[in-house]
Amino acid sequence: MDWGQRLLDGETGAVVQDGSTGYDEVVMAGSLRTFLILPRLCQEFLVSDFATNDEREDALESLQEWTKAIDPATEDSLIWEHALDTLARLGGDVTMRGPQCRRPSHR
Repeated sequence: MDWGQRLLDGETGAVVQDGSTGYDEVVMAGSLRTFLILPRLCQEFLVSDFATNDEREDALESLQEWTKAIDPATEDSLIWEHALDTLARLGGDVTMRGPQCRRPSHR
């Protein structure tokens, strides 16, 4: 997914994209802080070791809700909708993973 260049709007503090992405909306996040939090949550979802597909789906739904709660600018954003859809596809089917694909537990 090409998010183009990300810029910080000096007046509002919002993170905006440069328009080269083809998306109509310019604002990607209401602030730099929330923009940094959202990809981190997405990364955590990708590296999480879910035991079942239901657990994974529940985590994805929670991630989608948290994204909107953390930054309302993402609510109707096609950029974030496509990012979260891509994230859902990248995670794959839990039942298709073997033990070699799981992160080691640090207990």
